[in-house]
Amino acid sequence: MWNRAGDTESIRLALADITPSRERVAVMSVPEAIAALRDTGMLASSLMRHCVDFTDVVPELEQRLIELGEKVDMVPRDTVYHYGVWNPEGPRERSFTGDPAEASLIHAARTAAPAIDATLQQLLTTLDEPLTSPALAEGCRHAAERLAKILCSIGKAKREIPPLFFAQTLRPYFTDLRIGGATYAGASAAPLSVCIVDHLLWSSDCTDKIFCEFQLEQIRYNLPRWRKLYAATLGRPSLTTRLLAAVKHGPPPTADALAAVASVLQVLLVFRGRHRYVAMRAYDERIRLFKVGSGGHGTSTLEHLFALTRTAFKSLRAAAAALDDGGSR
Repeated sequence: MWNRAGDTESIRLALADITPSRERVAVMSVPEAIAALRDTGMLASSLMRHCVDFTDVVPELEQRLIELGEKVDMVPRDTVYHYGVWNPEGPRERSFTGDPAEASLIHAARTAAPAIDATLQQLLTTLDEPLTSPALAEGCRHAAERLAKILCSIGKAKREIPPLFFAQTLRPYFTDLRIGGATYAGASAAPLSVCIVDHLLWSSDCTDKIFCEFQLEQIRYNLPRWRKLYAATLGRPSLTTRLLAAVKHGPPPTADALAAVASVLQVLLVFRGRHRYVAMRAYDERIRLFKVGSGGHGTSTLEHLFALTRTAFKSLRAAAAALDDGGSR
């Protein structure tokens, strides 16, 4: 394998061969453009990992990446979606190392994304329900069931990806690329649409500076439809805010509705707790080559995000308990 051998000349030749012309990009379909971004992006990242700047050896690629990004309405490089969701299974699967541990990471991303999107679709059909409606509680319970599937993905990563392998072999390939005067982070799980689940449930009106900076950075790598939803609802009261306001000012939601929304947040907390554990092992100062993840944030940001999610969860649980106590008297 080229990367194992450090064969940058073969990587360069392959990258030059698959870099499309401007005319070819113009007539590409969206799926073709996505595949081109994936393959050229991974080869460019491979060169960068071996200390070869892709803009020096395949200079025309930089402009083609910009054009491909415009074609698909995403950032002009490969993301976690290209690396996982849009990475073909079987013999055609793209990877940096060919190692089974990397295959586990790709599989985890590939399986988590559909579960998150199914959760979002469920939430979008639920959020317009009146806060007093049983349909709100039922819809959120279904959302929690769908989201729980991501726990299998993080569990697989925890079991099958040794921290030393990720820290010293795989992480160097998730390097920043400088394209069109801007820096774009390497493939990272953070931009998966879990951040939109946060947004809908508790964070659309969050003013915490650390969180807002983190969220805004991750959103730019997301799918076009979720970026549009984020922009259209930013600053509006989240579902948690609306529920807590209704508890105080009426008409009060049911304790069942509060508990159902809290159940979705509970899945997020379990996921984030496991993710934090995996990240802390991979970025242990005794083995790490990088202080921060490929998304540009350290484990302290994960701690902060976990704490904010837990605060929202506890507020809903407390409000549900208060309603239960009031109804029992």
